[in-house]
Amino acid sequence: MPSFRDMFRRASEDERAQKRTESINKINLRGTTELFRAVERGDLAEVRQLIDDGAEIDSRSKSQGITSSVMFRVPYAAGSTALHAAALLGHSEIAELLLEKGADPNIRNSEGHTALDYALMSHAWMEDSLQKKRQSSLTLERFVRSAADKVSTYQQTVGLLLSRGSKPGLLELPERFKDLLPRRRQKPQDDAPKV
Repeated sequence: MPSFRDMFRRASEDERAQKRTESINKINLRGTTELFRAVERGDLAEVRQLIDDGAEIDSRSKSQGITSSVMFRVPYAAGSTALHAAALLGHSEIAELLLEKGADPNIRNSEGHTALDYALMSHAWMEDSLQKKRQSSLTLERFVRSAADKVSTYQQTVGLLLSRGSKPGLLELPERFKDLLPRRRQKPQDDAPKV
């Protein structure tokens, strides 16, 4: 049991850093961590700060039961990472930061989806939404432009994930994205006859 004096002693820098890291990586009622929350808000500066403070980049979301599912409506399956969240929400700058800091683009969540799957699903949904807005006579032009910008952001996210070696989990890569796959280097062949 700590002494009376120890209870009022100020924490050292190392102790405060340890407590901060523990609180950052603690699973909340939603089944996610502070890093997920920052990604969901699209706050690049906060994501960077959390990583610098020790956030686990590939920490996985947890299923916290029916109550949290109903109350919080977490849009991704258990076992998802912050990269899954960034891909789902089309935060390409955050996805790029996570990848630079070592996030694994091929982690599958409990449903078998990778971050690339989420980016592809969101892209398809936004593309469909854009088409509907273009066809509607009631949609204002600014909403059409906003939807087009979002489709472009998802295309960037898909391209980024593909450039970093991400592979689809359960989805097949649509033909229009296959030209974004990195080209493999071919070894030069020596055409000279061997003697």
